Amino acid sequence: MKHIPLVDVEIHYVLIDLTTFITLQGAKQRFQFLEKKGKSMMAVRKIRQFDDDFDTKVFVNEAMQIYIDTHKALVDFDEDKLHELVTERAYPLVINERKNRTLRWQFIRSIEPPTVVHARTTDIITKENIFAQVTVRFHTKQTLAVYDRFGRLIQGSEVVARDVLEYVVFEKHVANTYGTWRIHDKIVPDWMPPRQPIRRTYRMDDVEVEPVEEEEAVVTKEDAKETVAAASS
Repeated sequence: MKHIPLVDVEIHYVLIDLTTFITLQGAKQRFQFLEKKGKSMMAVRKIRQFDDDFDTKVFVNEAMQIYIDTHKALVDFDEDKLHELVTERAYPLVINERKNRTLRWQFIRSIEPPTVVHARTTDIITKENIFAQVTVRFHTKQTLAVYDRFGRLIQGSEVVARDVLEYVVFEKHVANTYGTWRIHDKIVPDWMPPRQPIRRTYRMDDVEVEPVEEEEAVVTKEDAKETVAAASS
């Protein structure tokens, strides 16, 4: 059966603002948080109908390995491996990050343990054809350096590590016995700072510049006579 990725990917949980905890807005946030949590619990139970051994605490380790292997495959530009690790929706987005660039990436350590923050299931075409999505929060320390096609550094550093907070969505065709978890998307919350822009470089076409010929001064007999007369006076 052809893989049909889930379309809707959104931020699936609510961070409660403590400054509004006792206000109407805070009450609304708490209600949304509990509602999302309840739906996630039901989705996990649905996944266990197809995978009896599924456990969110164990799954985060598998998700972390997929996350690391995907970055390594992207650095090596191993397209076959990337097809195994990311969905059809994510593949062109991942390849676009690698186009005409050289990456140097290294995973150093986890600052916080990865955690499952959300889960969803849905059926496609038929009720028995179930797809599942699980969002995992990663807070890691890593290095990333991006070089352009001319070998110039345009983003990051190979020696300076940075803290990275990401929310990665994993998808699996759970109704398929041979289905595997793959990266489907990344969620960027509104409150996260924007990414550092990449300095774009271009190759300028060679332009032939015609040499400028200096005009030779033309001295007439009248000019010569005037010059001699001025010098004698």
